Amino acid sequence: MKAMLLAAGLGTRLRPHTHTIPKPLIPVNGIPLILYNLALLKKHGIREVVINLHHLGKQISHLLGNGKKLGFKIHYSFEPQILGTAGGILHASRFLKNGPFIVLNGDIIIDVNLKKLMKQHQKKKPYATLVVIPSRSSNRFSPLYVDRQLNLGSILTKPIAKKKWIKTFFAGLHLLDHRFFQHPKRKEKSCIVRDYYIPCLKNGNPLAVSLYHGYWNDMGTIKRLEATSRHFKRGKGRLSYQNHLDQLAKTLSNQKNFVKWKDVAIQSGLL
Repeated sequence: MKAMLLAAGLGTRLRPHTHTIPKPLIPVNGIPLILYNLALLKKHGIREVVINLHHLGKQISHLLGNGKKLGFKIHYSFEPQILGTAGGILHASRFLKNGPFIVLNGDIIIDVNLKKLMKQHQKKKPYATLVVIPSRSSNRFSPLYVDRQLNLGSILTKPIAKKKWIKTFFAGLHLLDHRFFQHPKRKEKSCIVRDYYIPCLKNGNPLAVSLYHGYWNDMGTIKRLEATSRHFKRGKGRLSYQNHLDQLAKTLSNQKNFVKWKDVAIQSGLL
């Protein structure tokens, strides 16, 4: 199994920090955010990863290199212009087209069981399996409605959701089937929700979900970034892949480019 980390975004809601450092390298409790994603993958035996790059992308590739010292094989897919979630995956198709693969947003911290997710996907064989979180009182995230057989029924109220369906929101992690690359209306710049998932629902192509109840947060705003850093700094929670995370951070700390990353983070007021 391979994985793709979406890391090309501008990080506009984290400005001015992201004027000098890309969002995936923002420190969370002193550790680059992208290492949380890599540690999750490593715990579940995923060693080959493609990362899409745009805004300050060279900082990411310089820090991680080819991934060999971290126990990975890392490929990079550079986007001269941001292509969107679906467009970015299509642009990296040469690394991903041979079988199902995981896609993970580069601005989240999640502790999902990827092996369980893979087994569920293989059993149901949908076009994709999305990790979703039962909706809380907040309406901060767009609603996804799920039927009791854990099939995705409605996104952004398209089609109209039924009353008995469970309201959830997308956690930023999904497992896609190779059929994604056969979608007839592929566009170079495109959104995976509007240009792939909603058409799948309209055409009757099955989309499954995996309900997730564990730790999750996204670093989309400075307020959430600071709150997440405080959470881990105070020892309020321990991730199941904490040992992998600590080891990755220790390995990187001995590299020359880690010192450069740290200097940029300090200058940005993040350390």
